[in-house]
Amino acid sequence: MIDNYLNVIRDDIASSSNPGIRIFISEHGTWPGGEPGPWSNSWYKTHALQGCLAVSEWFNRMLARPEVGAMTMHACSSGPWGMFYPDPYSGKVYATGLAELFKFYKLAPFGGEVIGHELHGEGSAFDGQLSLTAVAVEQNGKRYVILTNRLPDTDRKLSLDLAGGTVEHIYTLTADSVYEVNTYVDKPIAIHYRKGKPEDTQSVRLPAGSVTLLVCSTKAEEH
Repeated sequence: MIDNYLNVIRDDIASSSNPGIRIFISEHGTWPGGEPGPWSNSWYKTHALQGCLAVSEWFNRMLARPEVGAMTMHACSSGPWGMFYPDPYSGKVYATGLAELFKFYKLAPFGGEVIGHELHGEGSAFDGQLSLTAVAVEQNGKRYVILTNRLPDTDRKLSLDLAGGTVEHIYTLTADSVYEVNTYVDKPIAIHYRKGKPEDTQSVRLPAGSVTLLVCSTKAEEH
């Protein structure tokens, strides 16, 4: 639904006397669905893993839109989408899973060129069943591919065509369950790293409920 509105705004700007205007999204966040009782019973889900995956999907989709110049989250430390909260027992501040998500996206270079990609298969179409999204950025001979699997219980294997490039590094943000939340004493939502292997250039397996970053060399760099 929001994509339709953005398309209208984009086309309106393009036909105006100032077609170079960029869109600034001043607030975004996905409400996770209700639980019994007050609405505040559900707001932990916004910064649980499932909330991080929803925000990641939005990042991927908006990064692929050249007309979007900047975005801000709904809140930094207030309301349900906070990245930093005080521990109710000690009073000390801790970072939520959303802060980990921002750290994850910072692994892809700011100012890189967003490049075209194709994504095919179940859950990749804008048909109400969307659960797989991707964005690709290139800078200084490196290609950064971010893949988000929102399925809560199902991993998925993707075939890759990197145009001759190779996967050098793999980062994954995930947890054991989409309902996991980070607290002052526990940090289940975390970024994991492993070095790329030769077989990763042909395919990659995305864990259930995860965001994966492939840092790839380009064909030109290999030669």
